[in-house]
Amino acid sequence: MLRQSLFVNKLLIIYHYKVKLLLRMSKNDLPTYAIVELLIRLSSFNPTIGNYKDHHLNNDNVIVKTVHGPVTLPRKLILRQFNAPEEISEDELRAIALQLK
Repeated sequence: MLRQSLFVNKLLIIYHYKVKLLLRMSKNDLPTYAIVELLIRLSSFNPTIGNYKDHHLNNDNVIVKTVHGPVTLPRKLILRQFNAPEEISEDELRAIALQLK
């Protein structure tokens, strides 16, 4: 039991370290394909979201240039799309998509 607990603690430490590293990613380190995938998923709820052109970081957000204009997405959402896209629910995507103009 103790051995299992130590293993779980080590996994949590590694996970938190990985998250910290990912949150410090620069534009060049941010996975562009995760942004594109996210735009595709969001566009199923809001067809006015355009195709990806470019992006830049702005604090905790990513400003994504699309063919229909800029879209602001939380950096954490893009990282979730990169690490565990199945954990982003359809309801969450719908709510975000409908907020975007």
